[in-house]
Amino acid sequence: MQPRLLALLTAVLLPTFAFADCSNPIPVSKLLAETQNYDENPVCATGKINIEFEENDLSEGNKSIWLGFFKRGSTKEEIAKDQARMDAWAAEFQGKCVYVNGHFSTATKGHFGMWPAGINSISNITAAPKNTCKL
Repeated sequence: MQPRLLALLTAVLLPTFAFADCSNPIPVSKLLAETQNYDENPVCATGKINIEFEENDLSEGNKSIWLGFFKRGSTKEEIAKDQARMDAWAAEFQGKCVYVNGHFSTATKGHFGMWPAGINSISNITAAPKNTCKL
């Protein structure tokens, strides 16, 4: 591949696939206790994942945050793509301890505003060691 084409592809695609550093994942309780340190920033959060209709969240004990899989104003094609990713993640990780890469925001309150904060623009979900989560 030509160097200029490679540089162009890297510049265009890398931000799409950029993940927050998961070498020090942030538990849900810490995100909520120290919102000022994480608000409007990329994070790698850890907790037990729940993906079901209108109740997508990441929890640690009795604390939880919303997981926003869909973007407002998305086209039908974008919604279908996001739904397919969410369904695949649900099939693989439902009820398990995971790392979630995305954008933390206290403005994201979830369905009917029932969560104190949330993670949007979710770029990746991976399995975390069971001892990582306080379930």
